[in-house]
Amino acid sequence: MLIYGEPIGSVQPFQQFDTSWEQCYSDCYDTDNCLIAHHYQSQCKLYEFGTLSIKKISSSADGKRIGIKRSFPEDKCPINMTASTDVWSEDGKVYRNSFSGSGSTWNLNYTVSKCASDSRLFQRSSDIFLCLGLIYFPSSNQCQNYTQASSYCKNNNWRSITAPANEEELDYFIAMRTTSTNNKNPIWVDGMNNIFEDPTHGGYNQSMICPDNNGIYSMCGYIGHDTCDAFAGTTFVFSDFL
Repeated sequence: MLIYGEPIGSVQPFQQFDTSWEQCYSDCYDTDNCLIAHHYQSQCKLYEFGTLSIKKISSSADGKRIGIKRSFPEDKCPINMTASTDVWSEDGKVYRNSFSGSGSTWNLNYTVSKCASDSRLFQRSSDIFLCLGLIYFPSSNQCQNYTQASSYCKNNNWRSITAPANEEELDYFIAMRTTSTNNKNPIWVDGMNNIFEDPTHGGYNQSMICPDNNGIYSMCGYIGHDTCDAFAGTTFVFSDFL
């Protein structure tokens, strides 16, 4: 994104050299850690991803120009260029570059998030990334109900209990269950009487749960039980949003 302006504040460039404006922003585009290219009087300054501010100038009279690296879907641009967030994932990490501000001042804030070692990164939409994992009740009380599973998840610093949103997530949980020492136990998933803690998984997946006595899918869901009898699960899935 090319505009007239200049960085403001104390942030220093990581590279500085003389070149043309076109070569300046092209070098930033081709440099992984470059967020901003600033060009003035033949001098190019490159700034890393981070937290910084930009003063936007309304015309090219003083020759100060800025190129800002953005991450957009291929088929559209954001409606409001200065009130949006670029989100993407690479090598198991989630990158967010948020833009805010009003008038002539734009603020940029860059963060990197990574899942803990006992969970795995999944993407549920263009801007929803979360860490999914499987945890167990304490060995002293391995068999507990859905409400206890939900509370135990939050007490262990995770956002909420969840459920597989697609086949890839389901395969992951089944694989985690298969390789665990508690591989004969079912897994609690999000949902009690059609009330859910995590709105991003899409609700009950009827291939994973059993109906009640009236044939209605309105009770608690679980993965891995061989019959359709009510049973208190000993493991459950959790999620944490990035």
